[in-house]
This record gives sequence, C-alpha cells and structure tokens, in this order.
Amino acid sequence: MLHHYDKISLFSPSQYSNTGHRLYTESDIVRLQQIMSLKQLGFALEEIKEIMENRNFNPVEIIKVQLDDVKRRIRLQELLCSRLEKIYELLNSQQEVSPEQFINLIEVINMNKDKYFTLEQQEKMFKQFGLEERKQYVSEWSEITAKIQWNMRRGHHLKT
Repeated sequence: MLHHYDKISLFSPSQYSNTGHRLYTESDIVRLQQIMSLKQLGFALEEIKEIMENRNFNPVEIIKVQLDDVKRRIRLQELLCSRLEKIYELLNSQQEVSPEQFINLIEVINMNKDKYFTLEQQEKMFKQFGLEERKQYVSEWSEITAKIQWNMRRGHHLKT
C-alpha cells in the first residue's frame, strides 16, 4: 500500500536510509493517518490527493460534506427499502407488479448504484470489459427499457 501511495504521489517518506529503506517521521505518520481516515470516509485516492494538497484543508468541512452524503444515502436506502417491500408484498401474494412500480424501483437502484462501488472499483470493473462489450450492454439495457415503456403505454403489467 505504501509503495502504491508513493507511486501515485499521495504519500512518500520524508527520509531514506543509506541502504534505501524508507524512514517515516512522526509528521509522515500523521499524514498517513489523515489519508487512512479519509479513505475510511469513502473518498477515492485521487480525491484524497486533492484534499491533502489543498492548503485550505479543513477537516470540519470534510466531515460536514461526508455527513450530508451519509444522510442522503440513508434517505435513498429508505426509499429503496420501501419500494422493495411493496414489490415483495405484491409478488409474495401473487399480485401483479405494474411496469411503473418496476421502473420506479430501477430508478431508486440507479440513484444508489454509484455508492455501492468506489470510483476506483467502477474503473476496475469497466477495464474488464472492452468498449464493444460495454456498447452491447448499453444496447441491451436500452431494448429492455423500450419494451417496458411500450408495455406501460398499453397498460400491460408484469406477472410473477
């Protein structure tokens, strides 16, 4: 981890021994603790680098931003839970789920998706798929969405 942080110019030791070993000072350890704390708060390494390079770094402001973000995510999770419960109740009692209910659920899931994975994780996943594969997935999703909208306009409902 320390080698990676050094490679991306996020955290480097202040000193090296005569044999080339890394030597960390107390201020280095304080900086590493700040980096680890920001990482635990959900910041990506690039964001942490920007924060740490900012001379106007204000920990109170960072905590406030993260607190607001956590509250927003909680509201989204509560909305997702509510919609999932409704669909579960309908399916469990073998009732119809309207396309509109299904689309509303997908919308909430899409609002949440960016918070399930960090930007680094998303980039890693996208690298695993080539451009053509990604285009294919987008095309397939567009077709599914179009079919759902077509069925909604005609008053059809999803059945279990």
